[in-house]
Amino acid sequence: MNEPLTEREMQQPTRNRRQRRTFLIVQIVLAVLLLCVLGFGGRWAALRFYTENPSLRLTEIVVEDLRGEDAPQNRTEHFTLAHVRKILKECGCEEGKSNLLKLDLLAMRTRLEKESLLERVEIRRELPRTLRVSLLERTPVAFLVKGSKTYACVDRNLVLFPPLCSRKLPNIYFVPELEKMQFGVPQEDSLGLRAAVELIYLVGQRDFTPENGYSLANICISVAKNRLNCNLKPFANNHVLVVRDNQYPQVLFPIEPEKLAGALNRFDEIVQQRMLERGIIRYADVTLEINPFAREDLPPAEGTKSSAK
Repeated sequence: MNEPLTEREMQQPTRNRRQRRTFLIVQIVLAVLLLCVLGFGGRWAALRFYTENPSLRLTEIVVEDLRGEDAPQNRTEHFTLAHVRKILKECGCEEGKSNLLKLDLLAMRTRLEKESLLERVEIRRELPRTLRVSLLERTPVAFLVKGSKTYACVDRNLVLFPPLCSRKLPNIYFVPELEKMQFGVPQEDSLGLRAAVELIYLVGQRDFTPENGYSLANICISVAKNRLNCNLKPFANNHVLVVRDNQYPQVLFPIEPEKLAGALNRFDEIVQQRMLERGIIRYADVTLEINPFAREDLPPAEGTKSSAK
């Protein structure tokens, strides 16, 4: 006859299950810890291998002009390789010393974007040893003149930058609060400047012939009278726009940018009419939407810069 099980013997299966469960948990925890150690250790080893690897040390900085194939080699118009190296050195980037993978590309791009002359900056690594810096300089559309000195250049986006350009561009005078304008920042709140730049753009888009073509020489902003006093330079000597006594013909345009396209159309109609009549134009006012007019002599000087230089 079988003897009854004692209480200890009855609890033995339960204890065995608990022991197996505890052992399994311990195994899982140890396995996870081992994987973490291996993972972090492998990552540390890999990072150390790449960041301390002498074969990844920066040996060449290449400067690329984003204007295209005709751009100068390893520089832009105003940013030489030496200039770019000096700027990047501020961010801890030096040829022969820096590891290519440890370079902070965002910090370098941010620093270069502070240069008001630059419109676009791209930086990328080219393994194993090269850093390529691609730059696009702003394209000036006019000079801003303060007093008798050229104060700044301005681009199509109303951004001011240093007047380093050697091209012949229109001069814009009497820009309100010019000295308060920050370089590298679009000046969209300046109505007069916005209108002057828009007028330059619209004239540049016209499909001229040598007989009826002209360019803007000077633009004087007159906020008080809501107009732009402009001097036009004709393409041809036999143009209806006549330069006389070393003075360009003067045309008044509205200061509101949205009205400039219509004003230009009115002026072109006047030019075509005078060509048919074989007359000349020395002065015109196309701020008037009805009955714009032109005349063959200049009025008394009134805040203009009409001298032909």
